[in-house]
Amino acid sequence: MITRKMEWQQVSVDVSRYAIDLVSQLFVDAGCSGSEIEDRGDKASVIGYLGDSPSFEEQFRQLRRALIRASSEVGGIKVDSLLHAPVKTDDWAESWKDHFHPVDIGTRLRVQPSWAPLGPANAERIILKIDPGMAFGTGHHVTTQYCLELLERHVVPGQSLLDVGTGTGILALAAHYLGAYPVTALDNDPLATEAAVDNIRRNSNAVVSREIDGDASFCVLLGDFSDILSEQFHLIVANLTSTEILRLTHHLGRLRESGRLRESGRLLIPGGYFIGSGVSAENWPAIRDTVVEAGLIMAEVLGGPNGCSKDEEEWVAFAAHLPARE
Repeated sequence: MITRKMEWQQVSVDVSRYAIDLVSQLFVDAGCSGSEIEDRGDKASVIGYLGDSPSFEEQFRQLRRALIRASSEVGGIKVDSLLHAPVKTDDWAESWKDHFHPVDIGTRLRVQPSWAPLGPANAERIILKIDPGMAFGTGHHVTTQYCLELLERHVVPGQSLLDVGTGTGILALAAHYLGAYPVTALDNDPLATEAAVDNIRRNSNAVVSREIDGDASFCVLLGDFSDILSEQFHLIVANLTSTEILRLTHHLGRLRESGRLRESGRLLIPGGYFIGSGVSAENWPAIRDTVVEAGLIMAEVLGGPNGCSKDEEEWVAFAAHLPARE
């Protein structure tokens, strides 16, 4: 677990459901270390965290201005509800423990806190011991669960995997235990990459590198996927906002330059799969169309109209295949 002491400001704003993805991206643009959603039926709150540093007031003002602009263009954002309140890392890193319990996902995986005792049924499942601290990814949110279910079905042992926006490293760890090799975990938040390294070491004795290294089982990288466009992977998984999924999609399939298909800058190996999650049902048609336009073929879709609960209906995850020949 991360032990570095740091003080933070929790920032929140009330939004209509259709504005969640847009506001989540504005929070990230303002410098928040990711965001979370508090669901209240037809309405929701987007919550993020900014470091309580000398630059906080300016970051908060910039966020407010961005929300005002977005509200005037698309509506659905109660700018007057924008608030911030101090929260200490020590309190935050402990408070999640009250809500984090073992959960079985798919047919092979169980996610549990590291302090929970192993029960007799655990012998049939791969145990992922996760201490999230300040990073996203406990396995309790439906978008993470969708990714884990899809990984069970699409990981091919011995093939490489990239986890974009790794958070706690939960998806990277699951892929490793399902046989992916090597596994690269990428995040632009240094707290997330530290949490991922801690969780990997908590679960495995595998070699962990902090740079691209073909001999290491895990590579945990701080940065953006645009920093590694010279690399290619058999499987890419990303539990992100719709905006970031769209941005990533442009580097997966067809890349045309002067009318010709080019390989440079394409992260996905032909014949490979892309697993995407974190897509709201409202944004799914645009994401689906963009993925298809990039030359990928939809192989599996979870959630949305096919969801079995309210949460599942509101989120969509998918697996798409890039044909070996185009």
